[in-house]
Amino acid sequence: MLILGSFNVFIVISTSYFQQHQLTSTETTTINISSYIAGILGSVIFSYLADKLKKYKLILVILNSCLLSFQIVMTILMEIFKSHKFYYYLILICYSCFGLTSIPIISIGIDFVSEVTYPIGEAISFGMVVSFSRVVGMITVNIFLFILKTFVFDFLINDTEIGKYDYLPNSIICLYFAVGTICFSIINGMCICIIR
Repeated sequence: MLILGSFNVFIVISTSYFQQHQLTSTETTTINISSYIAGILGSVIFSYLADKLKKYKLILVILNSCLLSFQIVMTILMEIFKSHKFYYYLILICYSCFGLTSIPIISIGIDFVSEVTYPIGEAISFGMVVSFSRVVGMITVNIFLFILKTFVFDFLINDTEIGKYDYLPNSIICLYFAVGTICFSIINGMCICIIR
């Protein structure tokens, strides 16, 4: 799952990424905790809706579309308001919205995968999803570390402009979420064809 892999990126690099924007480790921790708390709330709400409506695919597409929208808005706002005093609160709100929609995708996505791969046992499908997401996470973290070291952090030493190329990592995350939305939209038909 691309979403779980992308979520790992935020957890791994968020501290160093935000400290480059003059956010303290306490503020970074608060941002991560608010994302988790919003995600727990979102998981309860959206899992209930998915179970009640039995529309896993629709809810996943909606959540992934919201996630993509939040990431695009965050990318734009981070570029516009880099040096403003309310930058921390802006990131706090954006990452809370990110957590609200990304964490429920993980649990609902795993349920959805076990539904569409029905003849295959849930343990096998769950194991495959988690294994694939870990591989995607490792690849994504390495790509992001390369981009951050090459295009973002390097310019902090040679240039006074903070985060000159911040749009690069955020744009790649937007691309991941767009691919995830497309995959969730077509996955049911693909799985049925593969199983038959």
